[in-house]
Amino acid sequence: PTLCTNIALTEEKDFAIMLLRGNNGSLLFGYNLESDKIEWEEPINDQFASSPVIINNTVFLTSNRVKKEQVGQPTLYAYDILTGRRVLIKEFSRNNENQAVILKVLERYSNISDNNSTILLSINKLDPAGDYREVALIETTSNSVLWQSKIDVGWGHTPDFMLVKEDNTELLLLILRHDIIALNTKDGKEKWREKFSSSRLVVWNKKILRLNVAEKYMALWDPVSQEKIWDYSDVRKP
Repeated sequence: PTLCTNIALTEEKDFAIMLLRGNNGSLLFGYNLESDKIEWEEPINDQFASSPVIINNTVFLTSNRVKKEQVGQPTLYAYDILTGRRVLIKEFSRNNENQAVILKVLERYSNISDNNSTILLSINKLDPAGDYREVALIETTSNSVLWQSKIDVGWGHTPDFMLVKEDNTELLLLILRHDIIALNTKDGKEKWREKFSSSRLVVWNKKILRLNVAEKYMALWDPVSQEKIWDYSDVRKP
């Protein structure tokens, strides 16, 4: 059987990307909503390909492996949205056959980056020996991984990102559940990190808003100076 499991629309909502998945492979096709015609179709020899994401006229697919019986390696695919031509294929090998690997294209990074040739990929590795996550910066024009860094703290459901300058170095801030990790955008090496226990972190006006509902506390933190700008606590004496 064949099932249409994933649909993505362009910003203008005039073009749709549809992915049909079958037992032996998948079919990706571009559908013009205005002319009501299929513009192109591209067979994919991978039944696990899923989750189409459109970034800068490129369609990205991820193929995950969550069971030992699933053959092949976790893979990132990219296709030209105008022609359907494949422009990238990159495998991320499992460390062992019992390891599950889940790939996810992080669209929020692309929303803040001015480099249209790179994307940020989350690589979630689930293993009986221990789970961990990596982030990788992928250059789509050269089909290469510029860097890949291990993240050893809780990720949270909706991580956010910021780009800041520090000593003529551009840093990528990973704003996670209770942590901020600064990575050098050139090599992915960690420059610094800050932990904010029991607080929710929100990006606000190029600053970090720290919210602690239980303690009725909030603070505004500057990621460039790494200092607190102001705070407020609603602690009322009886």
